[in-house]
Amino acid sequence: MGLKERKAKEKIERKELILNAAMNLIKSSGVQALTMRKLAELIEYSPCVVYETFSNKNALVVELFSKVCSELLYAMQSINSIDPEDYFKQLIFKDVEFMMQESHRVELFTIVSMETSPKKFPPHMQEVIQLIGKGLKGLGYSKLSTQQEIEDAQDVLRTFLAGLLKLIISQKSVNGQARCKRILENGLNLLLEGWKN
Repeated sequence: MGLKERKAKEKIERKELILNAAMNLIKSSGVQALTMRKLAELIEYSPCVVYETFSNKNALVVELFSKVCSELLYAMQSINSIDPEDYFKQLIFKDVEFMMQESHRVELFTIVSMETSPKKFPPHMQEVIQLIGKGLKGLGYSKLSTQQEIEDAQDVLRTFLAGLLKLIISQKSVNGQARCKRILENGLNLLLEGWKN
């Protein structure tokens, strides 16, 4: 292995080290605890090395959420239902179920989906959005016939899910969780009814 290849390999390994340390930090302490300086201390590098890899905290958070979306995409691609409405609902249920498994996922989703322009969403998030868009198109509803209508529906859906996911992770009781499940089902049914008519 030549010098150039070794440096490229070290750069990839350093990026993975930073991402893993950042993910572990936000899993244990939340996104607010994540700072470039704290991260540098955890991996025993200078802050300059962290900044060479990620220009700022926002770039790092987007990359972390991209990793989460990669896992989510894999889970969503396992759905196979021939009924368009059932398929769409399963996509959304799978999304919510996946996000609920770890609260840091909800934090990352909220930050990236609400504070970043859709044009700047990470590639894996774009793929998740495309899959949901495909599910919306597959419904065949007249109010979802143009690309703009699909994008508007996705914005409404993303906002609904962001609020619901924050509510879900704050609920510790069984009754609270059951209420959130009802809100999801009722909300989806209302949205579908509105898009249908």
